[in-house]
Amino acid sequence: NFASGRFQVVRMIGEGGMAQVYECLDTKLKRRVAVKCFRPATVNPRFLVRWQREAEIHSRLQHPGIVALHDYFTERQVPFMVQELVSGGTLRTLMKAQELNHMQWAVLIRDIASAVAYAHDNGVLHLDLKPTNILLVRHSLPIRSADDSVIPTIPYSPKITDFGLARLVDNNSDLSASQLFAGTPIYMPPER
Repeated sequence: NFASGRFQVVRMIGEGGMAQVYECLDTKLKRRVAVKCFRPATVNPRFLVRWQREAEIHSRLQHPGIVALHDYFTERQVPFMVQELVSGGTLRTLMKAQELNHMQWAVLIRDIASAVAYAHDNGVLHLDLKPTNILLVRHSLPIRSADDSVIPTIPYSPKITDFGLARLVDNNSDLSASQLFAGTPIYMPPER
């Protein structure tokens, strides 16, 4: 349990080098959320500054293609982030499954690009966009329009997550090469 019992762990849903992610029940708001718990070994004053910056940047973004950040807090000097629960897997898993046709991939990529464009329009560069940082919402029923016609769609909606390396920019700023050299090398554009 986290935050004095407010978040009750249901199960671990992910793990990386710096954190573990748990599906939790938010007992106050009666909903399921994802709680990202950073490993105590990674926590130092510099990390806490980066973590706070990540939360502030992420909280600026409210778009259907971006995982919602609900809250962040520390408990016993361990940082936590409370996010929207997205339980349809990752883009990486979908790529391996090869279940979409070319048109469906085009729609999925269009939706990812729309979320990235929204972030850019709000002065945020993600800098670590890769298949494991794109979560999927699985749709069980076709989406219907207001006139009740079925909208051609794919069975997934993408949601971008993990803004740990994100940077804020504005029209007057000029990020240095070292500020832009962040991310996972195999997913960086060649010019970087």
